[in-house]
Amino acid sequence: MAVVEKGREALTCYRVLASGKGISLVEVKIETGRTHQIRVHMHHIGHPVVGDPVYKGKSFRHLSPSLKETIKALGRQALHHHRMRFTHPVTGEEMTFVSPLPKDMLSVLGKAKS
Repeated sequence: MAVVEKGREALTCYRVLASGKGISLVEVKIETGRTHQIRVHMHHIGHPVVGDPVYKGKSFRHLSPSLKETIKALGRQALHHHRMRFTHPVTGEEMTFVSPLPKDMLSVLGKAKS
């Protein structure tokens, strides 16, 4: 999975919600749903997902020691599916599901703000 000239089209929209100490919280909306799309696109623009071992999100050299430790304790990619909306295939009802950020990711954000 990579951004290449003759690759399949993939559209990712994002906006920065907060940033500090070398990391950012971004909201991402994918329009196409390709494999690893978010991870590939964020790496391609030079902002890999924190904790992503495949697309170089494990480099913590530029971060403070306390933020590094908090991210290492996360032990995973800092990806979270916050909101999902779709039309129910049988009833036609629009359904929305929301899940708040988990505590481990809130801890990383707290360290980035302090």
